[in-house]
Amino acid sequence: MTEPIHANPTFDTGFADDIHVVDISSCGMTAAAYDFFEVDEVLRPMIGKTSSNFNIDNHQLVKAMLCQYSETRYSTLYKTAEYYKDRPLNGLLDDDAIRITDLNRVNLARCLDAVYDARPDEMFIRVAHRALSKLGIKTEICHIDTTSFRYEGVPKSEPGCDVVIELGYSRDSHPELPQVNQVLICENTTGVPFFTKAQSGGTSDKISFRNTLIDHWEFMRQQFIDLHYIVGDSALCTSEIAAQAAAKGIYFVTRMPDSYTDAKRCLAMADTGQWEPINPDDPNSPLGMWCDNGHVGSQEVKMLMVRNPAMRDQKLDTARRKAQRESEKTLSKLKKLHAHPQKCMADAQKAIEDLQASLKFNKLENIVYEEVKKHKSRGRPAAGQDAEVVAVKVSATVSADETAIAQWVESELLYVLCTNDLKREWTMADLVGIYHRQSVVERGFKILKSKKILLDGLFLKKPSRICALMWLMSLGLLLHTATQYYLRQKMAEDQLTIPSPDGREQMPRPTMLRFIDYMKGCGVKLLWSDTQLRTSIKGLTQELRNILLALGEPWYRYYTPAHYRQYVDLMVPAEQL
Repeated sequence: MTEPIHANPTFDTGFADDIHVVDISSCGMTAAAYDFFEVDEVLRPMIGKTSSNFNIDNHQLVKAMLCQYSETRYSTLYKTAEYYKDRPLNGLLDDDAIRITDLNRVNLARCLDAVYDARPDEMFIRVAHRALSKLGIKTEICHIDTTSFRYEGVPKSEPGCDVVIELGYSRDSHPELPQVNQVLICENTTGVPFFTKAQSGGTSDKISFRNTLIDHWEFMRQQFIDLHYIVGDSALCTSEIAAQAAAKGIYFVTRMPDSYTDAKRCLAMADTGQWEPINPDDPNSPLGMWCDNGHVGSQEVKMLMVRNPAMRDQKLDTARRKAQRESEKTLSKLKKLHAHPQKCMADAQKAIEDLQASLKFNKLENIVYEEVKKHKSRGRPAAGQDAEVVAVKVSATVSADETAIAQWVESELLYVLCTNDLKREWTMADLVGIYHRQSVVERGFKILKSKKILLDGLFLKKPSRICALMWLMSLGLLLHTATQYYLRQKMAEDQLTIPSPDGREQMPRPTMLRFIDYMKGCGVKLLWSDTQLRTSIKGLTQELRNILLALGEPWYRYYTPAHYRQYVDLMVPAEQL
């Protein structure tokens, strides 16, 4: 029977100088999630140790890095060993043969190489299948999207690696830097990702989505036999993807681009058609209108036009922010035009026309062309000789284009959804509800790019290792979201809560990020004494103890002194390192 969870240390005060302390906090939760969702069962046979010269196996290195990244931002492989100087490494990995020195750059790089060589896409799907099975989730609907991660270096390619670090459409406001793109597919109910793949930085969403369906859908369906629907933004709505979906028996739900003929036909009915509340019981419900069936390529689709007036204020605020950013960039360009005059009036007017055409939310006003005249010959000019125009300076002001802003806002409130599932008796609420769950992928990307944990910029030099690192970060996201779902489930069953950040209320459904912050704030530590031969845990509040007990033995054992007692002799206090 596992030893009870202690809330406070129980050492004699006379041995205070002999008490050593290491941090557990939320890394114990990640270690428990790794065990509970049986990640080791998948990774061990696929990236197992290849030589007896190493004390640590690749799957153990993955666990160690995941525990680290659940608490700190990724920076460099050098930081992993440093992180474990005040963490109970042997207890977290359940192995007495491992030393902190095993977490060196060579071993970590070897691990990333092993991941890249071992069909990481398939590994990830297998891990996700186990996790979702443990959660009792029947995977029927998934959501696909992409994002980009900037690379802190120059563009790179690598023989044998099909991912190129290159310039592309940036999602993190760094268009000047090369990048790597990432495709992510998440389960509809939990938000747990079950597919991830790195792509070259210049790959479009349409190509990424198409290749995913062609290369990986069959294996996904083998693992998730109930998977039938894929949901995505307008990049999913192409004739080629529709053809692939039909060939593979995939139902899709997506937004139809406004430029499509069938979408224009629907949008033209916006002021004359019969709108209905999508959720009649909600006074702020968006409105819907069924349109005649249309086509995406050769595939017939059911079409629903949606208008959401309740979002007008939010979209207006978004437009104002976009207009402000656009104005700042435009003013910078105008300064350059003034500081570096054009050679002639025609060039100056063309520069202004091009600049105006590039504006979406602003317009140029008070345009002034100032001719710079000069005598081309040296010395005093002859009588009656006029100076010639040698350059033209341009100045102007920038103001918000209220008409353009209003048109953009209205266009954002109105869109067309489509699906190739013509047999289902769709309600408006069903179709809109499935599409709006696309936010589960966006939340995943938000976590991956959080400044608190996981991934922001990339620093590794080899594209193959960057691909493996992104796989590792996505695996961390998988454990993060799966743990959050399980945590909320158990807290609801036992009616448990934790305090809000300001302590004014109790939270029955905290996010995992909030739970991590709370554990850090509690300062959960492992203490041990060489003299007394005792171990203890401090910092466990009553709320934490109740939650850990509700989660079960695989979780609370990482917060019991007995689990670490066998490893005490191996834990070197940080001050001795």
